[in-house]
Amino acid sequence: MSSERSNWDDLDPSESAQRPIGARTATPTQLPAEFDFEDVGPTEIAPETADALDDVPMFEPLRAGQQVGRYRIERMLGQGATGIVYEASHVVVGRRVALKCLFPHMAAQPVLVQRLFREAQIAAKVEHPNVVQVYDGGRHGETYYLAMELLEGRTLSALIEEGRRPVREVADIMRQVMSGVAAVHDEGVVHRDLKPDNIYLQMIPDDPLHHGIPKVLDFGVSKLKEQGGSSKLTAMGMVMGTPYYMAPEQVTDTSGVDQRADVYSLGVILY
Repeated sequence: MSSERSNWDDLDPSESAQRPIGARTATPTQLPAEFDFEDVGPTEIAPETADALDDVPMFEPLRAGQQVGRYRIERMLGQGATGIVYEASHVVVGRRVALKCLFPHMAAQPVLVQRLFREAQIAAKVEHPNVVQVYDGGRHGETYYLAMELLEGRTLSALIEEGRRPVREVADIMRQVMSGVAAVHDEGVVHRDLKPDNIYLQMIPDDPLHHGIPKVLDFGVSKLKEQGGSSKLTAMGMVMGTPYYMAPEQVTDTSGVDQRADVYSLGVILY
């Protein structure tokens, strides 16, 4: 994402016409894949923290009208094991976002906070119509949050479950997905967890093929190259990804994984 779009105060509020995930339901829905806090790769929780989590009281979601940073909560969209997602709006420009928040007691785990902000930092490097946008991130009191593009639609996995798709539709979806992944690679990023659940089909009006615009999601386990070519933000030896879609080298040599692993995953998705 270019620097001029990294600041919420510079955004055009007229761009806020998208409807949110779950807009047709009156109650919070099951958290969709792109907001799945469990799907971030291996996380080692310290024993003392694990014991403390057993004693954590029931978390009370934020209410409509409450404010987190520069965002006003509108309603809850869903929740996962370690976080919750709200529809929210920027208090100045009014643009609606999906606000992804860690539960306060989960913020005691530095690895979860690091992965939340890693997702923001990596996604912010890419501005492409087929890559979900992350606009902002920060901390408000005990709440760590990301402000993300608000989408309506379904995952590619949901579309696949409907059965075999026409060749033209498959080609159109994968062409756009590959374009988004190429933009990610151009920024020196390896996604490492490409799968149908991490590709969202954003609904648009008058779509001739009725499948929407594919968006590549979830950069929580991505690998970012430094100028010297070394990777950062991932401990050596950790296995990152989803087994059915992982390239073999993601299991045998995590430190050497590069963009070719994503190409392998794209081939599995296409198949």
